[in-house]
Amino acid sequence: MGRRSRLALVAWLAMTASAVAQDATEAEDALTSPRLIEAPPLELPEGAEPLPEGASVELVLTLDAQGAVTAAELAAPVREDVDALALEAARAMRFEPATRGGEPIGARIRFRYVVTAPPPPPLEARAEPAPPPEPLFEAPEEPELGVTATIEREEEGAASRITLRGEELTTVPGTFGEPLRAVASLPGVARSPFGLGFFLVRGSDFQNTGFLVDGFPVPLMYHVGAGPAILSSRFVDRMDFYAGNYPVRYGRYGGGLIALDSSIPDVGSPLGEASLDAARASVLAVVPTEDGRGAVAAAFRRSYFEAILPLVQPGLELSFMDYQVLGEYAPDDRMEVRFFFFGANDNLDQSGQLGDGGFISEGSRSRVSFDLQRLIATLRVTPDPGTRLTLSGMVGRDASGFDASQPGLGLLSFELEAFFAGVRFEAQLTMSRNLRARTGVDVNTLSARILGTAPVPPGLGEQPRPLPTLTTSDASVGVVEAFAAAYYEQVFDFSPLEVSAGLRVDVMRYGDVLEPVFDPRLVSRLALAEWITLKVASGLFVQQPSPFTIFRVGGNPTIPPERAWQSSGGLEMTLPMGLEAFLTGFYNRQWNIARATDEIVPTDDGLRRVFFRADQEGHSFGLEAMLRMRHEGFYGWVTYTLSRAERWHSGQAPEVFGFDQTHVLNVVASYGFDGWRFGGRFQLASGRPARDAEGARFDADTGGYLAIFGPRGPRVPYSHQLDVRIDREFDLGAVKGSVYLDVINVYFSELPEGRLFQYDYARSGLLRGLPIIPSIGVRGTLQ
Repeated sequence: MGRRSRLALVAWLAMTASAVAQDATEAEDALTSPRLIEAPPLELPEGAEPLPEGASVELVLTLDAQGAVTAAELAAPVREDVDALALEAARAMRFEPATRGGEPIGARIRFRYVVTAPPPPPLEARAEPAPPPEPLFEAPEEPELGVTATIEREEEGAASRITLRGEELTTVPGTFGEPLRAVASLPGVARSPFGLGFFLVRGSDFQNTGFLVDGFPVPLMYHVGAGPAILSSRFVDRMDFYAGNYPVRYGRYGGGLIALDSSIPDVGSPLGEASLDAARASVLAVVPTEDGRGAVAAAFRRSYFEAILPLVQPGLELSFMDYQVLGEYAPDDRMEVRFFFFGANDNLDQSGQLGDGGFISEGSRSRVSFDLQRLIATLRVTPDPGTRLTLSGMVGRDASGFDASQPGLGLLSFELEAFFAGVRFEAQLTMSRNLRARTGVDVNTLSARILGTAPVPPGLGEQPRPLPTLTTSDASVGVVEAFAAAYYEQVFDFSPLEVSAGLRVDVMRYGDVLEPVFDPRLVSRLALAEWITLKVASGLFVQQPSPFTIFRVGGNPTIPPERAWQSSGGLEMTLPMGLEAFLTGFYNRQWNIARATDEIVPTDDGLRRVFFRADQEGHSFGLEAMLRMRHEGFYGWVTYTLSRAERWHSGQAPEVFGFDQTHVLNVVASYGFDGWRFGGRFQLASGRPARDAEGARFDADTGGYLAIFGPRGPRVPYSHQLDVRIDREFDLGAVKGSVYLDVINVYFSELPEGRLFQYDYARSGLLRGLPIIPSIGVRGTLQ
């Protein structure tokens, strides 16, 4: 950027800040938070154990347009007796309702009680009573618990967002307490094979749905072997799931998006925690600053599979670990600085299994390893009520390896090392009562190199070599990618209509490609009544190709970015007793999808292999429904997805997508009372389409049979499973915690995943999925 450009940018920011400052008073009137009018007095029972100074219990309250509390749930509990008092008091509270443009509206607020000590017993010789503590929020006289509240609003520029928080993140049955696995039971999500933690959303492929941590992409969020997520659930403040039409501040994914926001557990004094289950052990420590404006937390988790697996599966070695350090500090109410460092390491070695009565011959080996680190730093500044600025940066490293060999087939191995860097800047601006804007830049870079060893294929026109004469060759290839985006979103709020119009411009540089991509997006909401909203959205999305497809050796560096057009429309309803209902129809169109080929094309330099070609297209359409409830210790939802996804290329007729599932039903329910929590999750899903082998021919060069498959059509049978979870809290004085039992597939359903064929493809059978998997765990906290 030249000197004139920098001066122009500084001038533009200065004028914007000035304009926002002039409208600050008007901005405050655009949306006002509820104000507490009445709350019953709260007192800890006589003789109750005191809490650390500054301890608090945080609630999420649902208010109607009259300011009455219609639902209350725990977001950050402190202790069972205090939590019960807070929930009971919440039902009796009255608020002055939130307003938008002067009109009362319903709202969801985060509401925090700061616990004060019980009144001390009277002293006979007290010289003078101590002054009462100042309340943290307008409240009845002499409150025992001070409160603060902040309003939650629907996210502008997002057509559909489902947010999970609190107990929904860690107690959904069948997830083993992992927040990300709860996504599998949300609308628009198809069933993943073998319980893998990658999601098929609205008919798109696995790689089309992205994972973001504090705004930055992380390609792999799970440990190997369908293991847990690489982040401690205690550091996940909330999880937002976008099935499609996500906001313009995000990009480079052609399907859905899962965004995690990290946070330190809210504690008033140092805290230590340890947990243990059937597969791993973990520890957590949190140390707040003396002034209460910040904290530092660290977590470490390590599996002990390597001690258990040899007893049940000799020769199989599996281990993983992960670690996180998170720090945050707010010097004042207008600024916050934070950093988040996390990493993971995985190793899987099956070499000792192979050849020992297994299906692969003696002398074979198979090893997989993965290593990841990320460091994210963030600065947030709120110079006035109408402006919020966020600057964040990321650096990271990934390293993975694969090593496999069989006698006569040679060695196949690779080692990949990749370095990442990214910067994000965003400004949220309130220009007037009816106009709001969001603008920013989003830059990500990748530099990767792969070292590989593989059998040398025959040259063009050569006969295939017999197995004993196969030779191997070493190769080293690299790739550099750079993606820079600028985005702007304008919100027009003229109640009852709200329109968010945005544009994102991505410049993509990789291989031989340098291409600007324009993604306009539009989201409209119309409040038909206080309790029902109509929403319509449409927009364009882009996704960069996988690095493996654009290598100059074995790839195609000219592949264009994948494109998608997403459209949806539906209704959102807020009902009594904490009920919410969603009904959404969608249509997605995709093109420039890369596919592997074995084509040979003539060029000026002779014949050339084409390993990948971006000529595949597809579309998907369907209907999603969700009924959700959060009320007095209960949470749950019922979701149903009806969808169809198809693919085609080079003028061929559309064919059903290999992972298409017509019907997916989920039922989740969890209820907590008296220190117990009982929950269950049931899933029913259509089978995926499969191909039947119409015949096979013998290949004398390889000594095996090559199948002749027909078109996709017949599906594997329906799959259904029930997961259950039981939690029990305990209090041993200084140590508090919980014990849980989580069982996946409790009645041992067979879960068909595909077809297995006989060596000559004359017969086939069903490939079965995961068996019953129980897990018992305990967590203890010392504070």
